[in-house]
Amino acid sequence: MGQDFRIMSGIQVFGLTLQEPYLEPEKQIEPPDQSSMLRMAVFVEGGMGLLAIGLGYLFGYHPLTMIHVEMDRWPDLLGLVAILPMFLFFLLIGKLNLEPFRLLRSRLDQVILPLFRGLYLSDLFWLSLLAGVGEELLFRGFLHLWLADWLGIPAAVLLTATLFGLVHWVTPMYALIAGLMGLLLSMSLLYTDNLLVAILIHGLYDFLALWYYLRVVHRAGPAEES
Repeated sequence: MGQDFRIMSGIQVFGLTLQEPYLEPEKQIEPPDQSSMLRMAVFVEGGMGLLAIGLGYLFGYHPLTMIHVEMDRWPDLLGLVAILPMFLFFLLIGKLNLEPFRLLRSRLDQVILPLFRGLYLSDLFWLSLLAGVGEELLFRGFLHLWLADWLGIPAAVLLTATLFGLVHWVTPMYALIAGLMGLLLSMSLLYTDNLLVAILIHGLYDFLALWYYLRVVHRAGPAEES
């Protein structure tokens, strides 16, 4: 068969269909492997959101009530400017020729590239948004509030950011960067008092970072997007 042949069966995840990725034959990993990894990623991210809601009802915190979509809350969206320094720093990671950053780039090539290579932009968008929803419900929507009541806001911000960095451990440098981004996300919540802003910052940053890494750096999109 020619190299233009592609499978359109799709990957079913929680009722959503992620289109089966087209990959160059010499670069392709087995579709079941990528499919299972994507299902696990969706399960983990979605599970974080469900865990946050469950813990919220158990301990008296309700993350969903912190999401405000009222028209008079539109100035909250000014907090989205936080995406800019986060994305610029991501671009800087690819330019710095220091050992921690070289190691980080190598690990991203080993972990992120096989997982997301060949996916369509729409799939990357929804996966990124799911990560923003699930992680922000847990870290900013529940954990931040719970710790703030026990230890005060400064300690809550620092501890939440530290845990956020640890669960994103790929390399020590990546954990540090994720922790700093966690600080920024917590500050956005304190500034706007609207969890929707943190969700959008997180999700849109993830999407921009994946787009740049996969499409610009590695040109690892489907054939018709290449």
